[in-house]
Amino acid sequence: MLFRSAEVDHKNRFLLFPNPAENSVACKFDKGIHSVSVYNVLGEMLIHEEYAMIRPEAILDIERLPEGIYTAEINSDAARERSVFIKSQKRNN
Repeated sequence: MLFRSAEVDHKNRFLLFPNPAENSVACKFDKGIHSVSVYNVLGEMLIHEEYAMIRPEAILDIERLPEGIYTAEINSDAARERSVFIKSQKRNN
């Protein structure tokens, strides 16, 4: 199974990066972002952020999530997109 840091289709442009991520992930969606949710592999919602104004980008703090595989769901008034990302352990320098 391959994990892509960006998923693109011909109608909508959605980016989620970096992947894997340690502390935060950035989400960009050309349709604008109204809300962002993060789910674990069991389908449990762990993070949900709603924005009063539609924005083109959102930064999610994932530092407190344990290592693992998660799904980010981005909602706008016009569309909904999902992408899988990996939360990696913080590296010691």
